[in-house]
Amino acid sequence: MKMTKWRRARLLEQLRQHDKEATEIRESLGIGKPDEELWQWECGDIDEDLLVVADGYGGASLQHVEGDGDNRLVHKSRKFDTEEGATKIAELIMNDELALEDGFDPDVTGAAISA
Repeated sequence: MKMTKWRRARLLEQLRQHDKEATEIRESLGIGKPDEELWQWECGDIDEDLLVVADGYGGASLQHVEGDGDNRLVHKSRKFDTEEGATKIAELIMNDELALEDGFDPDVTGAAISA
């Protein structure tokens, strides 16, 4: 069944309203939007970065990437329950307190996140 123009317009307006509400909730919780880059560090070679990317629900991914923008190649990625946990591990790597490869190992980083 084909959707009418009126129904489509109504659903789009509902979507806009829900997006606005979600943005307000995220702001009150102090969490990032989905796919928002919260933290970035150029780690060595040209176009090689370490990123913390929000999932929009309080968690985040730590990503080791190469390239720019849409041409990024993700070498490694690890999901964290909190944005703070992912950022803490990223900062430990940046400060040479944790090896890059260890940042993606839950057995190594578990104590660092809870400390």
